[in-house]
This record gives sequence, C-alpha cells and structure tokens, in this order.
Amino acid sequence: DREQRAQSLRAQLLLDNDDICLGCYRSITEIMGWSAADNRQRNEILLRCRVRRDQSHNKHTGDKTQP
Repeated sequence: DREQRAQSLRAQLLLDNDDICLGCYRSITEIMGWSAADNRQRNEILLRCRVRRDQSHNKHTGDKTQP
C-alpha cells in the first residue's frame, strides 16, 4: 500500500519537515512516482529539485538575491 511505501522511504531517507529529501531535493511523492514518470515528468521534477536546492542554499547562506 502507498502509505506503507512512504513510511518505509521516510525511514531510509533524510527528509525535512516538508518530506523533501535533503540529498536529492525530491519530495516523497516525486520519489515514489519516479519509476512511473516519463521523461517530461522527470525533467519537471528535476527543475523543481534545482529550485529547492537553490532556495535551501540561499536560506542557509543568507543570500537574498535569489527569489
């Protein structure tokens, strides 16, 4: 079942309070759906990951130049 898979992943990954992986910046939902995603969907996920990574970096370094 989907919730059991999510619980298992949460135990294996380092997630923030929003269930975003601190290693790859994918959400738990994106991780669970990765294998079924087509190339367009994967590219969209990767773009969101880059935004999350940049926002996280800016938050931790105090750089306010990025939105």
